[in-house]
Amino acid sequence: MLVELYFNITNDQYMIRRGIKPNIFEIYKNGQMLNQEAENRDYQEFLEENIIKLKHKSFTQTIIMGTASFTPFMQLNTQNRRAVVEDLLDLQVFGTMNILLKGKLNDIKVDLTSTENQVSVLREKIKLQQQYIDQLNSDKNEQIKEIEQQLTDYKQDTENNNNIISEKTKQIDLLNKQITENTKLKPKLNNLTTLTNQLETKLNRIETEITFFHDNDECPTCKQGISDQLKSDAIQSRSAVKTEINQAIDKIRTQYNSILPDFEKVDKWHSEVINLQNELATYNKAININTKQIQYLNEQIIKINNAKSIQASDQQVAILQSQLVEQQQKLDQLTVDKNVLDTVGLLLKDTGIKSQIIKTYIPIINKFVNKYLEDMNFFVNFELDENFNEVIKSRHRDSFSYASFSEGEKLRLNLALIFAWRAIAKMRSSTTTNIIFFDEILDSSLDYDGIDTFFIIPASVEFLNNNRVYKYFFKILG
Repeated sequence: MLVELYFNITNDQYMIRRGIKPNIFEIYKNGQMLNQEAENRDYQEFLEENIIKLKHKSFTQTIIMGTASFTPFMQLNTQNRRAVVEDLLDLQVFGTMNILLKGKLNDIKVDLTSTENQVSVLREKIKLQQQYIDQLNSDKNEQIKEIEQQLTDYKQDTENNNNIISEKTKQIDLLNKQITENTKLKPKLNNLTTLTNQLETKLNRIETEITFFHDNDECPTCKQGISDQLKSDAIQSRSAVKTEINQAIDKIRTQYNSILPDFEKVDKWHSEVINLQNELATYNKAININTKQIQYLNEQIIKINNAKSIQASDQQVAILQSQLVEQQQKLDQLTVDKNVLDTVGLLLKDTGIKSQIIKTYIPIINKFVNKYLEDMNFFVNFELDENFNEVIKSRHRDSFSYASFSEGEKLRLNLALIFAWRAIAKMRSSTTTNIIFFDEILDSSLDYDGIDTFFIIPASVEFLNNNRVYKYFFKILG
């Protein structure tokens, strides 16, 4: 099962080899095989993002449409709808910018924390140094006694913080153990989900067969009549299987729902671990400051015992104040930089620049979709809002949901959307293609008038290239 695909991008020739048993996945550029990633998933991601420059979700919405792996745009959740539109509008650059921005923000936050600590330490040092100068004018022993009391307080505070850190570390270890144990439930949940999908697929097939025998009195292929007894037997046998499948699905869902609450606790425990780790960081920071103060106070005792002059202490205060001014200026600049990056972060969010671009294209998208719906004699008004929620109205302004349409009407809507995405992608020059694959689509829910109308659209709008019309329709009959 070895497949080789050859294609050119500008002046570079590519060949892709994929096969099963042995498992082969190789990409050649101008005759040289590109370095393979550690996993096929990473290699596939490199192929999509760096060579084809079209993600899988966008590919399935513009290039291929089938009954097996294809999920219509209308059945995608809001997040996946946004991902498809952003890919077609070539908005990935904002995602890359956002990643770089987060890196810079993290660096600035680290510098801010370090500088704040430096400012805090310098201020404390200046304060203690001033106290030290005052103490030089009084009894030396009294000065030492006061400093020793401060040392005792810092040491006691450090000991208390260490005890708290030890207790919270135990809590983190316990939570991590619980997370590890409950994470093992995920494969079981995935297996139950897969089994449910398989049973639902089989259930859909059986319901289709029941509908066929219920609605047809003769075979559409050989034109021979179907007896009532044959129809009754076929419907009865398939109805029995349908009941069994529904019962099996109910049992699987019951088992899934009994496991899910334990698995969902993992997110809560993760949050608790993160909160505890943040608290540990705070206590460690306090310990570090205490350690520096203890070291500094010990130095002060030595200075008092060495009977340094007040003038020397004044010079030390001047040096510390100079350092404080420098660190404060650095802190002010870092604060300004962080505020600027925070503002940029707001612009790079989904509600920022990308939202404005999408707002610009929403009317164009709606216009294309309604144009193709009209071409296919499906006279409804389709509108997407900026959050990719749809509103579908009839001529009399009655609102409909996607689920309320027949399969044929859904197919017309899906076809209109796929043509609209292709047109938008071509406008943006993010994807321009003269090929589209249909797998068991035109022989399913679309009537003869719909099929005839459908073949007019590519010739008039979509597949024009150098005054020649290319039509590629691959129809795989079941």
